[in-house]
Amino acid sequence: MHPKEPDLYRPPRVGPIYDVEEPGWKWILFDFEGRLSRAKYWLASLITLLPVLGFAFWFMASAITLGEGGMMTSFDFSLEGPWVWVLLLASPLLVWTHLAINVKRWHDRDKSGFWMLIQIIPYLGELWAFIELGCLRGTVGPNRYGPDPME
Repeated sequence: MHPKEPDLYRPPRVGPIYDVEEPGWKWILFDFEGRLSRAKYWLASLITLLPVLGFAFWFMASAITLGEGGMMTSFDFSLEGPWVWVLLLASPLLVWTHLAINVKRWHDRDKSGFWMLIQIIPYLGELWAFIELGCLRGTVGPNRYGPDPME
């Protein structure tokens, strides 16, 4: 068969199902529309948590003063130094990504993004959000926020 000739035994690949591209990291981390599966939610949460943990480790290491024998002699917490600028510049970005992935996960559960406000309730709200977002499967099939991310 000549490469320019169409394959008459294969149906044409046209229509909305073939026009959809796989969403990239820009959409996962910064967009508030659509649905996000549990696996991508956990992966995105881990990716956004790594800079926070790295910053916390760096801050703790810079605040500890070691004496002889490697024993900690003091912990100097001050609001001076370059880490303050890192915190000020990174915080809005990390908060935005946290909000975006959580809103899309609430959408996958067929709930409004305003359900994030449940986390205001001490202990119970965080537990509820952990179970809903991290443990329970999203709505099977399409819902009002978009197609099923598992299909």
